[in-house]
Amino acid sequence: MAKAAKLAKCIIFVLAAGFAAQNPRFSSILIRTLMGQIKKKFREPPVHLDPQNISATLYRLKKRQIIQWRDAPDGKTALELTDRGRKRLLVYRFDDLAVSKPRRWDGMWRIVVFDIPEKEKLSREIFRNKLKEIGFLQFQKSIWIYPFPCSNEIEFLGECLGIGKYFYLFTSSLDEDRLLQKHFKLAK
Repeated sequence: MAKAAKLAKCIIFVLAAGFAAQNPRFSSILIRTLMGQIKKKFREPPVHLDPQNISATLYRLKKRQIIQWRDAPDGKTALELTDRGRKRLLVYRFDDLAVSKPRRWDGMWRIVVFDIPEKEKLSREIFRNKLKEIGFLQFQKSIWIYPFPCSNEIEFLGECLGIGKYFYLFTSSLDEDRLLQKHFKLAK
């Protein structure tokens, strides 16, 4: 991803949390405040932050109708995502989707079972690929297993792809799971 795109992504994530500034438009105070918010959200920002790049990126995002300015009731100017910007945010969240792994495994397995119809073939393939990317193990064609809590992430996938009604997520212990534990490098 190019530096400008990474900076745009950072700005979109900050704006998703809400952002308002005392001085309108592309003032130096607004840009410094935005830089501070990016540093706060991303402990190690993926790009070098400088006022000129931020100003240019804000201009491009506004031109592409991803962000807009709105006068807030408190007299501040709110910089916010448009509908188009919220869709872009959803794509970024989908691309970055990952499951955080706890320090200690709880001994339970997360099992995704799905039967996604042929008319949703593309969504089915994207769903399978995302399960692989997260780290699920394919047990059978439409049965995938994972050792860590992931219900929010799986529900998010279902919502994004419009296939939530075609799959189930179960949490269960398994009697003979030595091979699975070995595969995932787990210890109870």
